Amino acid sequence: MIPRGLRRAAAPVVSVLALAGCGAGGGGEPVAAGDLPNVVVVLTDDQRFDSVDQMPLVDGRRDWARFENAFVELPQCCPSRATFLTGQYAHHTGVETLRDGEDLDESSTVATMLDDAGYHTAFIGKYLNGFPFGDPYVPPGWDRFAGYRGGTHYFDYALVEDGAEVVEHGSEPEDYSTDVFARMALDFVRDVDPSEPFFLYLAPNAPHGDRPSGLPVPAPRHATACADRPFEPRPSFDATDTREPIPWLSRLGPVDPGRMTTVHTATCRALQAVDEAVDALLAELEATGRLDDTYVVYTSDNGYSFGEHRLVAKGHLYDESVRVPLLVRGPGVRPGPLDRLTSNVDLAPTIAEWAGIEVPAGTFDGTSFAGALRGEPGEGPEQVLLRGCRTQRAPGDATEEEADEQQACGGHSDAMPDAWGVRTRTHKYVEYEDGSVQLFDLAHDPYELTNLASDPNAAAVVADLRARLERLRGS
Repeated sequence: MIPRGLRRAAAPVVSVLALAGCGAGGGGEPVAAGDLPNVVVVLTDDQRFDSVDQMPLVDGRRDWARFENAFVELPQCCPSRATFLTGQYAHHTGVETLRDGEDLDESSTVATMLDDAGYHTAFIGKYLNGFPFGDPYVPPGWDRFAGYRGGTHYFDYALVEDGAEVVEHGSEPEDYSTDVFARMALDFVRDVDPSEPFFLYLAPNAPHGDRPSGLPVPAPRHATACADRPFEPRPSFDATDTREPIPWLSRLGPVDPGRMTTVHTATCRALQAVDEAVDALLAELEATGRLDDTYVVYTSDNGYSFGEHRLVAKGHLYDESVRVPLLVRGPGVRPGPLDRLTSNVDLAPTIAEWAGIEVPAGTFDGTSFAGALRGEPGEGPEQVLLRGCRTQRAPGDATEEEADEQQACGGHSDAMPDAWGVRTRTHKYVEYEDGSVQLFDLAHDPYELTNLASDPNAAAVVADLRARLERLRGS
């Protein structure tokens, strides 16, 4: 049943174009050669890996393959979203901070590839920070487009819609952004001709914090939700390194647990509308007979810290920041846990494989995990690349240029030197611009509490991971 909050009249949708046809592949089997499956990607904003259990409708489904080791390369909104669109690392997309969205080459993305392959495409939600970078426009490859113009708020925001029209939304309950985006997504699915394959990218801004409180804003109907979900700090909460703290972390003070409880509860409340939206979308796919032929991916652009290591928010390379939920269901997908080491750089090549798109070698930095979803043998990557960016707030007397530079990676109360890292299943290695180094033995220290970088017994591991990092950075 579609939640009551999503039953309101939706904004008009442009007419559907006549595209290449597709066959029907149902019964849980892979789509046959020559058929084109539909693809839906739901990408949330700042949702950490262990929060899916706060979403009972999504979490309660038994048809998900659930990745237990899914990461993002650079845990900031804009770089991560550019990486999803291209399958390339941030140093290849040119989108390396929150301020670099306009540097993305939009002429070659997942949208343009699928559009060229005969898909009807739709983007709804948060595109890239700072969009539209000048006069409103619709990026290449999208047949249906509704993206935030400027601030990504829950109320009182503007959307750039089809034909580059700017549509203002106010502060009434029906303007709540997650619900608006959900209604648009449902209309898109209803309006696409059944003979046409489609790609839907739904990107709500939940559970990102909003001004002026900095907290996620729930839908009015969820204002008192999650009261029975207490904040349970992880062992790394408010903790410092037990062996070798590095300079920037050593300067951090204690975290207020009361504030973290407030943030955690607000996050849970904002996720309830996302939960309803995904459930309604899946129900609509089933009602229209398209669920069996549709891959659905649920993930986030980065994680979020609630006081672990005395850190709040994102941008750093501890798992709370770089690890994300990744759920996938669709034709031929085997439900259950998957331990494949996976990065957001792998999403684009996976979608390309589903759509039967052949791309020149070197197009993607990642590798498809479509085979792993089918249960085919193969271990996947042995490591994933990580890159940290977390700048400090600009002082009150800063120039506009200085302020822009310091806000580029979030404007946090603490300043972290730029960082590069590599993560395997068993270890994490991080190098900072100031020369500091971290090594964590994740098999014995899953909460990353003890830095072993200077331990003589770990010298061989350090050398191996340093070499791997150099190869990934140079690739």
